Amino acid sequence: MKYRKENRVNFFSKEDMSAGFNLSLAESILRSYDSNNYFELNDIIELYQIKKYIDNDLFLLSWTEEDKLLFKEKVKNIWSTISFFFLKINNDNFFEMFDSVEVGYQPAFWELIEKLKIFKKLTKERFCELLNNEHLWIREVLHQKELVKYFGEEIKKYLLKKENAAELLLNQYEEHHYRDYPELYFPNCLNQRDKESIIINYLNSQDVNINYVQLIIKSRDNNLKLSPHTRLKAKRLAVDLNNKILEDGYSFNQGIKVSLSIDQEEPCKEIWENNIQKISYSIKFLDKQKDDLSLVHNFLFLFNLFG
Repeated sequence: MKYRKENRVNFFSKEDMSAGFNLSLAESILRSYDSNNYFELNDIIELYQIKKYIDNDLFLLSWTEEDKLLFKEKVKNIWSTISFFFLKINNDNFFEMFDSVEVGYQPAFWELIEKLKIFKKLTKERFCELLNNEHLWIREVLHQKELVKYFGEEIKKYLLKKENAAELLLNQYEEHHYRDYPELYFPNCLNQRDKESIIINYLNSQDVNINYVQLIIKSRDNNLKLSPHTRLKAKRLAVDLNNKILEDGYSFNQGIKVSLSIDQEEPCKEIWENNIQKISYSIKFLDKQKDDLSLVHNFLFLFNLFG
């Protein structure tokens, strides 16, 4: 996965406050768009972000009615360019494409993989390799209903082994959701016994969050149907965790360390060590970001402070 080297358009939602900023970036791309231009993967994903703004009738106040009509027509051609590019993705070049996706564009990448049915070109073996890719965000895969249905058995096996898969189930079925919450889909073959097994594995793990334990105790969703034994196990664990908080002041070891590097070439590096997230930023890269748009872009994507 790549970090962005330039300002990119990103669509979050119709109500997002960054629409004006992103549309100002999109304007020059719309005006200069030519289907004969060269586009690499992230250019194509950016065109898709722009298309979503226009499809949702989001425009700059400075645009005339003629501008709006022009851009709506261009977006029709843009979709042809997007489709043509993505339809060339196959089992052989999928990893190369996936690894070239820039930070912040993985959700849109998976949207297009689903929308254009590209996932059907992947073998089960290739998809299993992908599930173990360190850059994969399984949550983004689980947003794709048809993909999850197609690779149900493979995703089921993955979730049964994934230590924090219970948090995904609880996110979907037990947490309070706001209006724009993107739904998570789980394989039909993931039955009640499997779900309970995932919950129990989580309760037995070393890295457990008391907030999720409380959700297990209070679980009421028929999609989980947890047994009294599992609820009792969660209640006992909650007592132990609360006692530990009272004794030690914390329930688990977790933290963030941030540093600046003089020699680092990549814009940002991130590693995890013993539940400590260590993030280092390149001084070389940051010193080059002098204009206002680049600074806003850093806060949006490099520092992940908004969006």
